Amino acid sequence: MAARRYRIGEVAALLGVRTSTLRFWETEFPEARAQRTASGQRYYTEEAVAALRRIKDLVHREGLTLAGARRRLRQEGSAEAEAGLVQELARDLEALYGLLAGRPPAGAPSQGGSHG
Repeated sequence: MAARRYRIGEVAALLGVRTSTLRFWETEFPEARAQRTASGQRYYTEEAVAALRRIKDLVHREGLTLAGARRRLRQEGSAEAEAGLVQELARDLEALYGLLAGRPPAGAPSQGGSHG
């Protein structure tokens, strides 16, 4: 199933902002950029809409400047990346502990199968 794509007017109505605001935010925030169809029509992915929603919250609700919103998004992105690395490290440690305890790694063929 194809991911949902939103036209600029739909996103503007959804977020309660003007289309000109969305076009401006695209110039300031790479994560909010619309894709283009072959004919040049703008469309937004779910991820871009989520980024625009977050930008609106930071600017309109929290009162941040665009520079402040940019910094916050960068910090949030770093925190997500760090969390992903921690989860990856935890999985690696769990696999290592399993090996030390004599358990084969997940997905490894078992040693004790029947022959022939």
